[in-house]
Amino acid sequence: MKLCASFLLVLLVSACATFAQPVVVRQGVSELEVSRSKLLDETNSTLQYVNSNKDALYFQTDDGTGSDAFASFGAIVAAENMVAIDAVTQADAAQLMDKVPVDPAKAFTKAATGSSIRLAAGSAVKVSPYLYISKAEPEVLLLAAALIVEGSGPSEGLQNKYMYQIAGQYSPADLASLNDAAAAKLNKQIEDGYSQILKRIAADAKGSASLEKTINFKSPFLTPRFDYALTGTIVADDADVTWVRVAGGMFALQKESIIATVQALPVVAAAPAAEALPPPAPAAAPASVEPSPETVEAVPEIPAAVPAVRAAVTPTPAPAPARVAVKPAAPVVAVAPQATQANAKDGASLRATPALASAGGKIVAILAAGTPVILKQKISNGSGVWWNVSAAAKGEGWIRELELDQIKR
Repeated sequence: MKLCASFLLVLLVSACATFAQPVVVRQGVSELEVSRSKLLDETNSTLQYVNSNKDALYFQTDDGTGSDAFASFGAIVAAENMVAIDAVTQADAAQLMDKVPVDPAKAFTKAATGSSIRLAAGSAVKVSPYLYISKAEPEVLLLAAALIVEGSGPSEGLQNKYMYQIAGQYSPADLASLNDAAAAKLNKQIEDGYSQILKRIAADAKGSASLEKTINFKSPFLTPRFDYALTGTIVADDADVTWVRVAGGMFALQKESIIATVQALPVVAAAPAAEALPPPAPAAAPASVEPSPETVEAVPEIPAAVPAVRAAVTPTPAPAPARVAVKPAAPVVAVAPQATQANAKDGASLRATPALASAGGKIVAILAAGTPVILKQKISNGSGVWWNVSAAAKGEGWIRELELDQIKR
């Protein structure tokens, strides 16, 4: 409960969650008017503007000490150290001020051209586009096309937030000094993000929320320096992003930046299946272990785990091995990896150890898209699947498998 309370407190002071509940856009939304929400006027020690138009927001929770106390103990520690956090936020914002060449309103207007939802002055549904920058780690900034939707008149009470996290990541210095080609690429990504948001608004109006599956997941984009799972629902699963609805809005998260995704299984609905099984012999009673919800969630990557466990139980005195399905405390090394080469995705982080910043991991280098790497060793731990690699001109280190492309086997 303390972790949940800390998470909610941090979200309420950031752009990640302005609204208390995930709200579905009402049916019949056919036109929108570009406006500016009063919600964009809210800044604080963790959230500041990085442009004069005040439609580019920067969020960070680092106190500059390199300590993981914030991630470990939550917003109570952050409140006690808010002065230090504010100092880092102000310094970062000053470094980026008016140096990120993106006009969110212009990008949204271009994206709306050809969309099924048209722009119209005087529309009852107002939208406020803005750029959102999240500091996931000291040298890792993640960006998103963001949109606040608000209703007036007949649509009074309509509120929602949409964000589309674009691919790649930047260091603060790189983002503040983009050349023309890099700036054009970034603007195209933001425009494409708004195109996807408009499609999602149109699809959301059809009212399919009741069919969405519940998931638990971790995202350094939504909760930088927090290492625990959030609960939401899967709205859609596209090629590069997963659309997730959580308290606060709907977010398209790059799959490579979701640390862990756990789909909740229908444990309650599966219970009647136990009655259909023939009763075991008396001697086998201790082995008839019914998996608990905790056991099911411990191996989310195998949705068929429940029936597989039932099939393995036989009426013998030997204990069933199903309860051993827990997350290992230490990395599990794959002795003979089948892959030997791969290319890094844009902004892939080469780290000194197979760990994220919240667990003490340090970034050695940021790799450009297509950087070839030699794969040496593969392990799995609580942060995902990692490869020990050798990168030309960058040396050796660890990269998450989600940040690799074109793995050659």
